[in-house]
Amino acid sequence: MEKQNKPAQLENRMGSLETKLDYLSTLINQYKALNLNPEDVVKTALEDKDLSLLLGREDINFLTGSPEEMKFRNLTEQLGDTFLEVKEDGNLSFCNSRIEALTGFSCDDMMERSLYHIIKPEYKAVFSYHFSGTDPLGDHIVFQIIHKSGSFITLEGQIGFYKRDNQRVMGMIIHSLSPEKELQNRLQKLEDNYDALSETVNEVIIRIDEDFNIIYSNSAMKDIFGYGSDEILGKNLSILFPPEILKRYHDDLRKYFYIDSRDREKMGMTNSLEILGRHKTRGISPMEISFGNTKNFEERTLTCIIRDITQRKNAERTLHKLAYYDQLTGLGNRDLFFQDMQEHFDNIQLEFNLSCLMFLDLDGFKNINDTLGHDTGDMLLKEAAKRLHDCLRESDSVYRLGGDEFLVLIRKIREVKDASKVAGNILNTIRMPFYLKRGDKSIPAVNVGVSIGIVFISEGEKDVNELTKKADLAMYGSKNAGKNRYTFYSEEMVQKINERWELEQGLKKAMAGNELEVHYQPIVGSSGNIRGLEALLRWYHPVMGLIPPDKFIPIAEETDLIVPIGTWVLEKSCQDITEWNNNGYENLYVTVNFSTKQFEQPDIIDTITHVIERTGCNPSNLKIELTETGIMQAPDETIKKMNLLKSEIPEIEILIDDFGTGYSSLSYLANLPTDILKIDLSFVSKLHDPNNRKVVNSIINLAESLEMDYVTEGIESEVELAFFQDKKCERMQGYYFSHPVSKDEIVKLLKASSLPLKE
Repeated sequence: MEKQNKPAQLENRMGSLETKLDYLSTLINQYKALNLNPEDVVKTALEDKDLSLLLGREDINFLTGSPEEMKFRNLTEQLGDTFLEVKEDGNLSFCNSRIEALTGFSCDDMMERSLYHIIKPEYKAVFSYHFSGTDPLGDHIVFQIIHKSGSFITLEGQIGFYKRDNQRVMGMIIHSLSPEKELQNRLQKLEDNYDALSETVNEVIIRIDEDFNIIYSNSAMKDIFGYGSDEILGKNLSILFPPEILKRYHDDLRKYFYIDSRDREKMGMTNSLEILGRHKTRGISPMEISFGNTKNFEERTLTCIIRDITQRKNAERTLHKLAYYDQLTGLGNRDLFFQDMQEHFDNIQLEFNLSCLMFLDLDGFKNINDTLGHDTGDMLLKEAAKRLHDCLRESDSVYRLGGDEFLVLIRKIREVKDASKVAGNILNTIRMPFYLKRGDKSIPAVNVGVSIGIVFISEGEKDVNELTKKADLAMYGSKNAGKNRYTFYSEEMVQKINERWELEQGLKKAMAGNELEVHYQPIVGSSGNIRGLEALLRWYHPVMGLIPPDKFIPIAEETDLIVPIGTWVLEKSCQDITEWNNNGYENLYVTVNFSTKQFEQPDIIDTITHVIERTGCNPSNLKIELTETGIMQAPDETIKKMNLLKSEIPEIEILIDDFGTGYSSLSYLANLPTDILKIDLSFVSKLHDPNNRKVVNSIINLAESLEMDYVTEGIESEVELAFFQDKKCERMQGYYFSHPVSKDEIVKLLKASSLPLKE
């Protein structure tokens, strides 16, 4: 390798001592000139033949054709250097005749083209930076141009600003860099010192040219990358890095060739990059590259110091994981959430994009934790965390807040409905059965839901706690609305929470105040005859009037009031059916809904038995209604209790309500001591859908094959009635026949013998 290609020649540009003194003297004269008025500065500059005095006086304005301007032109021709006047768009407003000797282009040629056409494109940003600067004295500048012959030449000089015809221009006094004997000697000494110094460090030191070819390397290359210096010289930098990595950082690396270390911070750059390197035999490792800057007279090269940071990264990852990640699920924890949120707030100040925060709470997790144990609960949390992570984009994040609560940050969405899509995906993902294992033993499938609260993040948002609180309130809105759904935060939500509190307090007094009533909805045969009744609870509040069940039943379940209320409904229903049986309707039956919480009570069998005994109810006319979803929350325990109930009271029948919505398996269904399936109204309302009709037909066929009866609920039209009449369904209910009505209204319907069917 020839001496002139050694890296020491490419150290920071070193001018002669005389050049430095001249430049210092120029700066002193410029600062002195700052105290003179514009006319005196021009006069002094022209008399002393010192154009540097004009550079940096933006209050000086040359008018083309004026005597001062003509003297100025003549003075530029007496310079030993080239003089240019450049406008911000790169076009020249003036140049002296020495331009041709320097660039190969005549002054006329240059006036017809932009300076940006002949400088290397990478340097345009340097000129833009100087034009945008506030220092009127300008600066020393070094850049490269494409000579008319096609070769690259390096130029240096002084720049400053003044005005021509009221337009701000950059004045440039420039010349070509040329090697000098003294400089060559000094560079040779630096080269020798540099070679010696580079061999004392453990990091790789390389120099690369503008084609990314390696022109120098120290011996540490062998330890870090596995290559000897003789193997690596002349090779492209790509030999040290995976191709896709080098491609990703190519533009960043290129910038370091043209922006020196002193200017990088101003340009928003750092002096180092972390990047993946490739060892000759050991594969990929994390590396850190620090950049110097070196120049010679014909080309630019870049000094790179590369160190292997594998151990540092491993330690950082371990500490970071312990500090910012949940140990059970591997999701980010509360601390990482707060850190990411602050970063997100900063980002949306720079570029606002619609984003949102979701607060998630698993529905039914406590029941699983209590009945199947904390180990099973932990397994469910881990699987739920994995599902949440997998159903989100890479740009989004999910965190475990604690217990069964999670937070999801959606960083960028196009419109509000996109948040609904994400929440819908989460609901569908979590509601699928969980198949867990304890060691080698499988645990019966368990089901949970998820309640989601969503709050959109405003552009000026800065308070993480306040935002989380809003998402939490919205989540409780989902809980209050029946769980397993999502709710958007709104200002009206606080009012709704207050209303819910009032309902909760009122519900505690409702039984004692005789505010609760049991209404009944007829269950009819194909000819309209009333075969049975479904008992449905109604609450007449003394101030708020009739309160819908979907508003107060969830409150009753969450506060455990559902247990005493459910027992009261059972007793009232048994009293009424006994009265009707004794008054001539001996085959009329009643179905009573049992909530999951009510049926899981340890003494529920004794409670049912005692109510039947107290009321004298015929157990064959009492049917217990359980939801499929409730059964599947703890199927083994529920089946055991159902079997015990059937053994204690053989005449009693059990219905599965909302069948087809709870994802129960056929193996469980075959083992359920169930007498009747209830086809959910969600299927009935979509009979126009061919696929939905197939589902309904399948449920009917399934019931018949298992020798079960079935009830169809939600019939509201003649089309729906005709469909199930055609199936010879003998248990139908819905608004088509009758809304739920009071006991007195039921008596009137019973006296009518049958309900009229519209034709």
